[in-house]
Amino acid sequence: MTSYMFDPLFNKNIKENTNIVMNILQDIDKYDIDFISSNVKNYYLLKNLFPNIKKNYWFSGSSLQMKLRSIYIRYIILKDKNTGILLLDY
Repeated sequence: MTSYMFDPLFNKNIKENTNIVMNILQDIDKYDIDFISSNVKNYYLLKNLFPNIKKNYWFSGSSLQMKLRSIYIRYIILKDKNTGILLLDY
């Protein structure tokens, strides 16, 4: 299985952003990619941009705030039918 690592490099120009997303979709089709992978901070962005594509996420953070946030993130992301893998550090 293959995953496309998503690193959001978006511009203020909407047309350029549309081209970036279209290029990603073309790569996914061209190379038969199974998942998009990204940090959980991009969860909502990926959910909106690529609603029907399976996604893998990773989360890391050692502060108390990050640990508490991870509880919420785990609940939301793991309930999403398009989540494949969620990597957490402990």
